[in-house]
Amino acid sequence: MRGERRKYQRAAIQGTGVPGEFHLHTGGQSFQFTRVHDVSISGMGVSMPISLLKGEIVSLNFRSTDFSMALAGKVMWCVSQEPEAGCPFRVGIEFDSGQQNDSAVFFMTLREYLENFEDDF
Repeated sequence: MRGERRKYQRAAIQGTGVPGEFHLHTGGQSFQFTRVHDVSISGMGVSMPISLLKGEIVSLNFRSTDFSMALAGKVMWCVSQEPEAGCPFRVGIEFDSGQQNDSAVFFMTLREYLENFEDDF
């Protein structure tokens, strides 16, 4: 088993109550997702209905009535999982480091929906 290599602590987003929608865009396709396993200013893990290739470039979008953001990212890993809501794959995505300010804004905007959020992130 490999040790933890993440630079930043991560937290899950509660599945209900987020006033907006998440979408992942890749290869001309768009997928809405509802389960965010973990999120930090450097990346996030999501449940997806399709398998994605390591290294694949994606765009993650969040839109609510008063906030909209798109972040570029790269698939770091994709594994099979017990399907949850029709999503048999769990995907780890690293945000583009050139968008660190945007990813920090994204993370801080969603912080109230994070499980076990602590101020020392």
